[in-house]
Amino acid sequence: MFATFYYSMAGDSARFFFILSGEHPTLPLAELKAILHAYAIEHKIVGSFYKLIEIEADRAKLESIASRGAYVDEMGEEVLHTKDNLESIKREVEFANLEPFLSSEDSFSIRMLRFGGVSKELSRVHLEGYLGKLLAEKTGARVDLRTPKKPFRGILAGSLFHLGLIIHQRPKGSIHRRRPRKRAVFHPSTMPPKIARCLVNLSEAKDGETFLDPFCGVGGIAIEASLLGCNVVGSMPFREWFDRPEGTWLTLASNLTASLEAMQGTFPCAAWTLSPRTPLMGQGLQHSNRQQKIF
Repeated sequence: MFATFYYSMAGDSARFFFILSGEHPTLPLAELKAILHAYAIEHKIVGSFYKLIEIEADRAKLESIASRGAYVDEMGEEVLHTKDNLESIKREVEFANLEPFLSSEDSFSIRMLRFGGVSKELSRVHLEGYLGKLLAEKTGARVDLRTPKKPFRGILAGSLFHLGLIIHQRPKGSIHRRRPRKRAVFHPSTMPPKIARCLVNLSEAKDGETFLDPFCGVGGIAIEASLLGCNVVGSMPFREWFDRPEGTWLTLASNLTASLEAMQGTFPCAAWTLSPRTPLMGQGLQHSNRQQKIF
């Protein structure tokens, strides 16, 4: 799987947090909004601070799209939020209903993040231990920092402290393993997979739809669309891009289709979602025999 999913409490609607990558001031949030719009998920953004986005929406629908975002690092369900001081945090934990999130039979961990350099008087390490003790005493659950059944996330953002249960985390190295140099075919203008995936999401393509990538080159965008569940049609005006003896990117993902009919004005599909294009190819195609798979 591309994503790692954890426990989520039963029910229909609640407040969730998304932690975005922060690599660009607007692109990560724009991608998330495009995904929500593409899947017609009714939602309300109720909070935003740096990389933290809080959303009220249907739980099952959010879980279904949690792993799609290129710039979504983590998603979880919010348990509580309060002022960023120990007295308020202790009071909220004591009064919070934790039964839907944590039981005496569970193991758990809690890891802290701080966004924007706020609440510097609170040590993240100290707060992790303090919260672990509070949760263990209230629920009878066992702390397990290695393989917890319930991973919790504490976040200091603005003047607030947030506590949530992680539902999705991007696996470490999942995008790096698909970097262009690891493919059997390489071109210097190929987009990095994170940007390519983001462009697919900005086009609001959904899994099961046909995705057309004209002038697909060596397939940077097409590969990400395929991994997101689209039926991909890629086209190039030069037959040699598909008839190389070394093999091409078309062998690297099972549902990618090449179309040489594109330049004659016909496509082997009735409808498609058109992605943004890569820069014009200005250098020769390079092949590598070092690695024949991208995932």
